[in-house]
Amino acid sequence: MALAHSLGDNIRPLVANILNPTLLSVTPPDYRKWISPTVNFSVKLVALVVAWKIQQVISSVHSGIQGGLLASRSLVSLLQGRKIINFGINDTMIDEIIGMGLAAGGIYYQLFSRGATPLILIPVLWPLGFLERWLQWSVTYMSVKDSPKVK
Repeated sequence: MALAHSLGDNIRPLVANILNPTLLSVTPPDYRKWISPTVNFSVKLVALVVAWKIQQVISSVHSGIQGGLLASRSLVSLLQGRKIINFGINDTMIDEIIGMGLAAGGIYYQLFSRGATPLILIPVLWPLGFLERWLQWSVTYMSVKDSPKVK
């Protein structure tokens, strides 16, 4: 929310200087009082969408790296416990190499494949997807509702 607020505050004067004269010339006199609030709201809305997308990229990269390292370290520990390999996670960099490969695949999947659910899992995971969207919108709505009023 802080990023969206900052983006909106910094971009709003520029957009207002560009759009307000044009909108004033094409708008009937009775509706001219609504130009400034409409431009302000539109800029804030676009800033919110941009900030949300930036946060999605940050979260995707972070979760990809954490998940890749967690999976690779667990695999090395499992193989070591079954005596398939005779080295640990502190002895080599194999867990980091595998983890970063998994992280790259996970980040690519989340950002460029849009994290689409495989077709066979859609019926099983639909309730979780619905819950995730509901949580995203409630966090966004509650943050906007509780944010300080901007003049």
